[in-house]
Amino acid sequence: MDFRSPAFLERDLAVEAWCERIDGRKAHLRGRMLDGDVLLAEAQAIFIEVDLSHFERGGRALPAAWKRWGAVEGEGGAP
Repeated sequence: MDFRSPAFLERDLAVEAWCERIDGRKAHLRGRMLDGDVLLAEAQAIFIEVDLSHFERGGRALPAAWKRWGAVEGEGGAP
């Protein structure tokens, strides 16, 4: 995260985020925060997709909502 300008209280700020590209399991994401035309902050991140089976091997029950993330259309009904 790179802060570019101060953010003042009680202002309506705009936040934008997007995926620049996907390389296999890696999602390269970027975002920014604006006060009108003034750039307040920029950010970038890499998110890695991890198969749910990785967490199931840990021996603890997964949260119910996580099961929906791994649903494949036609196999259990994706939301």
